[in-house]
Amino acid sequence: LLNIEAVKKRGFRVVVDYGFTRISSTLPQMLGQLETDTIALNAYTDPKKSPKTAADRAALVQNLSNYLVTLKADLGIFLRDDGERLSAVDETGAILSGSEMLAVFALLVARAKPGAQVAVPVTAPSTIERILAEYGGSVTRTKTDVRALMATAAEGKEGIALAGDTEGGFIFPEFHPAFDGLFSFAKLLELLAVQETTLSEVRAMLPPYYMAAETVACPWEVK
Repeated sequence: LLNIEAVKKRGFRVVVDYGFTRISSTLPQMLGQLETDTIALNAYTDPKKSPKTAADRAALVQNLSNYLVTLKADLGIFLRDDGERLSAVDETGAILSGSEMLAVFALLVARAKPGAQVAVPVTAPSTIERILAEYGGSVTRTKTDVRALMATAAEGKEGIALAGDTEGGFIFPEFHPAFDGLFSFAKLLELLAVQETTLSEVRAMLPPYYMAAETVACPWEVK
């Protein structure tokens, strides 16, 4: 399901932070098949060092950004939740938010498959609709829980090309209807290679959008 030759021809230089998880025993072989020049960070299993909080994850992503700029790599990826989700850093060192990563994937998929359908939760920015509409595609909105997104991806397997949330989780139903950071990483390399672009260039193409958030305490009995 991947255009391996396109990725090989591009010859990516990537920095990957494994976050002290078991993915460090799996992903290197896959990247070897794609013939990427890979610099690995935290590439051994240590549950004690594996990030537990959002602050821990943010610190590792910032460290990834620092390494990426120094090493002049094409992009950086931080894999978390045992490979289910990912965070990305472009070649300038800019850290993409979860919403930006979703919009980037939506744009790349829309350009690769005009008319494609994308499934996202109701909390994703409305700019996703603008992106898909430009290429004749459409957006399906789901509930905010992971199960709803996975179920939608599974039910609409033939029509939905991508399902994703704003937390770094992406589903490509043509492969399987579940979050898969490893396949998403490889698919990102393929889409960038085939479209002859970079992560920062795609990011710059996104329509401007703004998100406001507020936390409100609400007991279960009044929901």
